[in-house]
Formats: sequence, C-alpha cells, structure tokens
Amino acid sequence: ENESSIDLVGGVKLESTDGLQVTADRASYSKSDNVIRVPGPVSFSRGRMKGSGIGFDYNQTEDVIVIGDRAVIDVAPDKAGKDAMTLESGGLEFRRVEKTVKLDRGAKITRDGQTIEADLSVAHLTQDEERLELLELRTNARINAVPTGPGGLQRLTGRDIDLRYGGDGQTLQHAVITGEAL
Repeated sequence: ENESSIDLVGGVKLESTDGLQVTADRASYSKSDNVIRVPGPVSFSRGRMKGSGIGFDYNQTEDVIVIGDRAVIDVAPDKAGKDAMTLESGGLEFRRVEKTVKLDRGAKITRDGQTIEADLSVAHLTQDEERLELLELRTNARINAVPTGPGGLQRLTGRDIDLRYGGDGQTLQHAVITGEAL
C-alpha cells in the first residue's frame, strides 16, 4: 500500500481503467514521479489500436505515453471498413489530454493507399481518439498515393505540409504546403 517503487519481472501485463493493455518482460513504477517504465520491448493495445516499440514510459500525472524507439502502431478498420492506418517512427509521444500523437525521427503513416512521410509529424485526433482531424508534417514532407481515378492525388511534397480532414477523418478539407511545394 505504501510502496514508493515497484519492480516487476517476467510476463508483465498492465491494464488501465480505459482498456489500455501493456505487455512486457519487465516494468517499474515510481511513486515519486508517478511514472510506469518499461525498459525493453513492449506491446500494447486499446480498442482498434495495437502497437509495439522499445522503451515505454507512461506519466500518469500528465497522461502521456512515450515510446523511445522503433514505435509502430496499427489501427484496424472501423465498423464501416475505413480509417485503418499504420504509424511508424523512431520515437512516439501520445499526449492523451491534448489528443495528439507526435512521431519523431522519421515519421511514416500508411493509410488508404497513401504513404505519408516526414522527419516529424503531429497527428491531432478527435475527442474520441477514433479519427484524424489535422496532420502536421515537418521537414521533408511527402505524400505518395495510388490515384483513385482521373485527377487523383499521386504525389505531394514540400518542406512542411498541414492536412486538415473532414468529420469522417478521411476527406481532405484543406492542405497548406510551405517551401518547395510540388
């Protein structure tokens, strides 16, 4: 009850009240900074999302999840068969209160026949965390797509790109390309 730190080793499984499940070989908790740490390989899931990485910190006070290296998140399609995507990066920070996911050190997002890449990306999610509202791509931003018909998007590049999506999380409402636009 009054432990200041806890170390767990061997088949660690953690579950939060909102359904986030984390599995790892070892984990620790420090009451002084209110952080759960997983130093090695980790896998996690919640709802339609599952992922993995190396190194996992969960700051309970700030409600922030950080994956230190080789972050991968797969989002399964919704009930209508849409909104599936894969996110990959060198590091990831999910600020749950702000509903933002920062992909750092080589962001790559694959969704709906598109491959979206940049050195850094920040995804702004809807309040229910189910759909994408805004995607900010910073430095070496590029989108390659399989055209879905005449006039369909094939490629979009620029130093920075901001993509604002409609309520369905699929329909591109507005794009801003800054620097070296193509």
